[in-house]
Amino acid sequence: MKQKYSVTSHTVTALDPTAVGATAAAQTLSTLDNLGRTRSTARSASSPTGIAQTVTAAYGYDKTGAAAYSTDTFRSASYAVRDGFGRVKLAFSIDKLQMKSDYDAWDQIVDQQVLAPTAPPSWVTRSRSSATPATSSDATSKVDLTGTIRYRQTYSVWEDRGQEEPACASARLADLTSDLSSDPDGKIRATSQSNDGSGRLLDETYGSATDKSSAIAEIRKRHFEQFVGDVPTLTPTRTRSASTRPSRRTCHRCARSHP
Repeated sequence: MKQKYSVTSHTVTALDPTAVGATAAAQTLSTLDNLGRTRSTARSASSPTGIAQTVTAAYGYDKTGAAAYSTDTFRSASYAVRDGFGRVKLAFSIDKLQMKSDYDAWDQIVDQQVLAPTAPPSWVTRSRSSATPATSSDATSKVDLTGTIRYRQTYSVWEDRGQEEPACASARLADLTSDLSSDPDGKIRATSQSNDGSGRLLDETYGSATDKSSAIAEIRKRHFEQFVGDVPTLTPTRTRSASTRPSRRTCHRCARSHP
């Protein structure tokens, strides 16, 4: 790629790669501001009919120099407001939806809302997250087409320095502040995994649970063995009805199941 610079006009022209002696079929002209930031770009190319085609874009920056605005000058545009740490606090798009984000001390998003362009703004979706060194929790809400608000939470626990994940549960909630509570109907879906010292997955159990600390009622269990590097060659699988029939072993070498 060949580039041309103009100090007087504050432009950079990038020519597409081409054969020696040939003329580049397309080029991108970037116009810079007095601080060297890209203010606009124009991508031009010739068409089979001989008519030049150009795609333009424009950019804007906030007082800290961070990118804040972009548009294709035709259909799409976006604008972002950042806090003092450079994190996006509020973002707007061409569909007039607003995304509002709150962060914790570790720059992780703990509350995020997608707001509709109403007066006052009403949220369409909202999610809240929390984490400790051993657990993480994500709660999400969504307004469906009928106007009904639905809530769901995913809860994960790590033990033994991250080598085991005995609980990864997901279920519906009553609201965003609720926690996975006792459910005697077993509507909570949970997955338990264990890894070896090299981080390779050895066992995975999937089933139902009554709360985030209860034992998992097994629906399916898989065991991984005979590794070649990090890839298992055998994956015996046991389902809930395994007591009435022998389990099957999937061989990854021949892609067949063996008793």
